[in-house]
Amino acid sequence: MLGNKHIIFLHLPKNGGTTLNQVLTRFFNNKNIFSVTWHGEKGNLDDFYSLPIEEKNNIRLVRGHFDYGIHNHFNQESEYFTFLRKSEERLMSFYNYVKRRPENRLFDLVNEKNMSFEEFIMLNDKDGNNGQVRKLSGIDGDEKIMLKTAIKNIETHFPVVGLQEYFDESLLVLAHHYGWSLPFYIKQNVSKKKKNVSNKEKKLIELHNQGDIALYSYIENRLRQQSKNVPFFTSKLLMLRLTNFLLSNPIAIRIFKTRKLLKLEQ
Repeated sequence: MLGNKHIIFLHLPKNGGTTLNQVLTRFFNNKNIFSVTWHGEKGNLDDFYSLPIEEKNNIRLVRGHFDYGIHNHFNQESEYFTFLRKSEERLMSFYNYVKRRPENRLFDLVNEKNMSFEEFIMLNDKDGNNGQVRKLSGIDGDEKIMLKTAIKNIETHFPVVGLQEYFDESLLVLAHHYGWSLPFYIKQNVSKKKKNVSNKEKKLIELHNQGDIALYSYIENRLRQQSKNVPFFTSKLLMLRLTNFLLSNPIAIRIFKTRKLLKLEQ
């Protein structure tokens, strides 16, 4: 039971959060959700910070792009969850996303300079290299210190950290923790074009993302152990994938009005 606990979904950029948000809308009442949004450098975090304590107490879910630490603005118990992604796939996805999003704060810089992926890696942006360990630590500094702090924060406040590469498995662990029903979904905001990463780019990513790479390995082992505690895990995984397959069928969408069921309509 959640009780009065505040749940915080720390959405790391390009880590499957759009699809996950679709799932969350089924398990949380919209009136009890605060969504952190951004347009360039301008966001609405100050709006959250300035809410009267009575209104904050009614919030059951905070979700969006922000750093670890937002729980300090609640006076009741809270906990986080998030999803990680392998550095290579995350950085390439983030690069492609920036190039096609004029509202992104890096759009002008990347497009005016016709920046290559290699140059983007070398840019060393706060949301790029080690962007995951940076946000989960809540600090921007030495790589080893960020990693150590991120792991400490996870063990203290993140009962579940999923992985994009094991999305269904992660969802089942998350659903088990919160007592949710089957967390079915239709994939959202999936990049269609994928470019192969060169060996040179891979080496650059590895060089500049040691913190993120080590954190991913740590969470991979943690998630594997957590999945063993989910009753009938293999059967539930099969059921989830079968359900998602059926729901993604155009005929099923028309017949059962799946998009309305999943709250996909704008």
